[in-house]
Amino acid sequence: MLPVLSHKRGRGRGQRPTAEQFVDEVARRLLAAADAEPDEEGRGRLRELARAEGGVARNVFVDVTAAVITRQKGG
Repeated sequence: MLPVLSHKRGRGRGQRPTAEQFVDEVARRLLAAADAEPDEEGRGRLRELARAEGGVARNVFVDVTAAVITRQKGG
């Protein structure tokens, strides 16, 4: 399970991360989870997901995340 993401990377207190920062952090955490995964198949799946999230799927994920953030802000 991935820990809750916070505003710590490059944003002021009380501000949410940008969609791009959020997506980049998810990819980093997926790779970290893969490194800690004892099961070889699980490691492969986590790394594959991180690669997909960092590749073509990234644009879709960023757009969806931006829409969620905008909606949470009341926009």
